[in-house]
Amino acid sequence: MLGGEVLTFTGTGFVSGETTVTIDNKVCAVTAVTATEIKCTAAAKVYVKDTPKLEMAVSSKGNVATMGKKVLYVSKWSDV
Repeated sequence: MLGGEVLTFTGTGFVSGETTVTIDNKVCAVTAVTATEIKCTAAAKVYVKDTPKLEMAVSSKGNVATMGKKVLYVSKWSDV
């Protein structure tokens, strides 16, 4: 992922207006939330070789279990 992609996460218990997503400490701007789906637009981030980190939260309920899922930023090496 380079940033700018729209990501869709599915699950249960999401709450519109209370759900946040961060990927590698960058906000994934939430554009839509239903009880079972989150859509967000990934922020741009310079590639750093590290352990990817995905966090989701519903402010009234706490962190959402991501079941070991990871989202990885990569380096774009060519436009060709």
